[in-house]
Amino acid sequence: MIDRYYTPINILEFQDGSFETPASYKVVGSFKGLIQTPNNSSTFNNSKDTSNVSGTLFCSIKEKFESKTIIEQNGEKWLISGQKTQSMGVTGITPVRGQHAEYSLIWLEESI
Repeated sequence: MIDRYYTPINILEFQDGSFETPASYKVVGSFKGLIQTPNNSSTFNNSKDTSNVSGTLFCSIKEKFESKTIIEQNGEKWLISGQKTQSMGVTGITPVRGQHAEYSLIWLEESI
């Protein structure tokens, strides 16, 4: 069972800054899950060579996220880049006890 590897993950909301207050992130919820980062590569973004890291979030089928939701684990922020990759559970069948949801992630680089 993959859920024995789950650790706490925060759900964040970006808060715009103002003249006196810098922009920041606010924790609006939490859940348990596992983030796996299978690959990374360098990309050219805003005239800078930047790291482009993608990953996969594994969590309970009860967790529901929208595209562009920001999550954080161990100080690293991730952006959910699409809807669930397995919309009906693993292998596309109706979820049963012990199955999990999978979401595609993009590492959120704050400098861009």
